Amino acid sequence: MKRNRFALVCLGMAAVLPLSGCSVAESGPLSVQNVVVVESSEPVFWQVTRLTTFSERLFAQLQLEDAQNPVISPLSIFYALAMADEGARGDTAAAFESVFDIPIEDARQVAAYMLGQLSNLDAGTTVNVANSAWLDDSLKVEQAWVDLISAYYETSVYNTDLQAKGAVDLVNQWISEKTNKLIPQMINTIDDETVALLINAIYLKADWAVQFDPKDTYDQEFINGDGMVFVPFMSSDPMTRLVIDTPEAEGVVMPYIDGRLAFLAAMPKSGSFRLDGTVIPDLRAAAQQLDNVKVAMPKFHTEYGAADLKPALTSLGLGVAFEPGVADFTGIAPNLFISAILHKVSMSVGEEGTEAAAATVIGFNTTSAPLEDPISIVFNRPYLYAVIDTVSGIPLFLGWMEDPSLAPPTA
Repeated sequence: MKRNRFALVCLGMAAVLPLSGCSVAESGPLSVQNVVVVESSEPVFWQVTRLTTFSERLFAQLQLEDAQNPVISPLSIFYALAMADEGARGDTAAAFESVFDIPIEDARQVAAYMLGQLSNLDAGTTVNVANSAWLDDSLKVEQAWVDLISAYYETSVYNTDLQAKGAVDLVNQWISEKTNKLIPQMINTIDDETVALLINAIYLKADWAVQFDPKDTYDQEFINGDGMVFVPFMSSDPMTRLVIDTPEAEGVVMPYIDGRLAFLAAMPKSGSFRLDGTVIPDLRAAAQQLDNVKVAMPKFHTEYGAADLKPALTSLGLGVAFEPGVADFTGIAPNLFISAILHKVSMSVGEEGTEAAAATVIGFNTTSAPLEDPISIVFNRPYLYAVIDTVSGIPLFLGWMEDPSLAPPTA
């Protein structure tokens, strides 16, 4: 049986997986089904905290793979998986519920709520979340599934011949548009046995509420597991900050100009964090407003992936969804299983703010008080960081900076 081959490309990068070449030919436009948007009530607290728990547990699994400077977009992964979950049945549906720790009825409410909230942020912050489903002409899907993903996820649904050379080009054009041309190419080829693609793309650009002065950026030592490196650090004047200072960690929460999103960064005082679903909420809860605080932090541009999420998700309990002849997605169509889940993130943090993009692809195959001296927080050793929605607590991006010398800023 042939395997799917995908490359996820963000922020103008070249493909990072070894792929066979493919040519792109012109083809006719795809038919787009109507998208119906529903109003969703605000989810209760326990529902959104489950997504934060999922985020930490998944990231912890990916950290075991010993990648340098890993970063993911839990929200992007959630959207792609939740669209698949809408068609899962039996043991496969139960596995999704176990991984998310909420039933699909609650997951779709969280999805719709976050779409509405992130599309209405104040000036200075842009978050674009886009979902699409690409269905091969040979696949006859359940209309009820199409209605659900259109309504709750604002998914654009396209029908085409996925094996036609032009299909690759059309998919990449859609992704490029939704990510402000930061992901110009996402896939290089589509396997002959692929009958559906579920895609999420997220683009974020957010200015700090108080920007760093580039004149105060200077090289400073950063201590990692292999020794010491010198990298450019942004440095702020003393000001009021939300400071984290617990027996386990020290860090800061820095708001973006919209007032809702924030950048959380925390260094463990010893060892590393045990990400079990409580670390980010506990760090946020520990943050206290203090005056006269200086922050020095590496500026960086980091890229991660394309990461194969199947091993990590299997460890979390979703393995049944990947097994031909065992997976049950009859809510979409008979005889489907997930053949690929790949994820790619690129993030830049600098004096003005943060710019990041993420993409997730799921491929389906068929089976035959003021102080005299300022408080100084210097991020000169490995630290956890996240772009979080301070209302729901959901991390849009979650990463670990191990060695900023391997993540040099682009400017």
